[in-house]
Amino acid sequence: MSAALIVPNFGTDDAIKPMPKKDMELTTFCFTDNINEHDPRIVKTWDHVIQPPYPAAFLPMRQRAYYFKQQPHRVDELREFRWLVIADAAFQFRETRFIANFLDQLALRPMANRILLAKHPQRATVDEEAAFLLAELDRGNAYFHRRYDAKRVREQMAWFRRVGFRTDVPLYNAGFIIVENNTELHAVFNDWWDMQMRFGQLDQLGLGVILAANEIAPLAFPVANICEGNPYFTFTAHA
Repeated sequence: MSAALIVPNFGTDDAIKPMPKKDMELTTFCFTDNINEHDPRIVKTWDHVIQPPYPAAFLPMRQRAYYFKQQPHRVDELREFRWLVIADAAFQFRETRFIANFLDQLALRPMANRILLAKHPQRATVDEEAAFLLAELDRGNAYFHRRYDAKRVREQMAWFRRVGFRTDVPLYNAGFIIVENNTELHAVFNDWWDMQMRFGQLDQLGLGVILAANEIAPLAFPVANICEGNPYFTFTAHA
C-alpha cells in the first residue's frame, strides 16, 4: 500500500521533529516555509522536506499550513499515493508501523468512510468547542488571540446554522488524520477547505460539521486522548 506521511510546518510555532527509522513502506514529507530555519541533521531524517511555491505567500502562515492538511490530493508530490497520513507539526513520532495496522482496517471500509480521526479529548461537539473558544477569547487568552477572532468564530457558527448544517455533532481532533486518496473524500476535503478560506478560524469546527453533513463515520483512533498517553507519538505544545 503506497502511503505518504505529511507534516505541514509553517511559521515559527514548531521546529521540525526528527523522524524515527521507518518500519513500513512510507514516504515522509514535511512542507515548510523556510527550510533554512531547521536543523539540517533533522531534515536528513525525512525523505522530503519541501519549501513549496504555493499556496499564495500572502496567506497567513496557518492558512498556508492548512492547505497541505485539507488539500493534500491537490499537492503535486502526493497525487500518486493511495493513503495520506497527515500529522500536526507538534507531534513527535515514536514509530510508524502502527500506521500499517490502521491502513488494513480502513481498506475494508466503504470508500467514503476510509478516514481515521481521533475524538477530541475534552469537548464532545462542535458547539462545545465554539463556546470554549469564545470564552477563552472573551477572557483575553493571549494564545487564542494570536490565532482566532471572536467575531469570525461567531459568524462561522451562525453561517453553519443558516445554511442548515448541524453543529451538535462530534468534534474531532484534526491533528492526526489518515485518509484514502479517493474522489469521494476529495469532495469532502474540498468543502472543508472552502469553509476554511471563508472564515479562517479553527479547522476542527468545519471538519466535524462537514463529516456529519456527509454522514461519514470515521474509524476511531484507539487512544482516548491523542495528546497524552499515546504510544505512537508524543505531543509538544505549540510555541
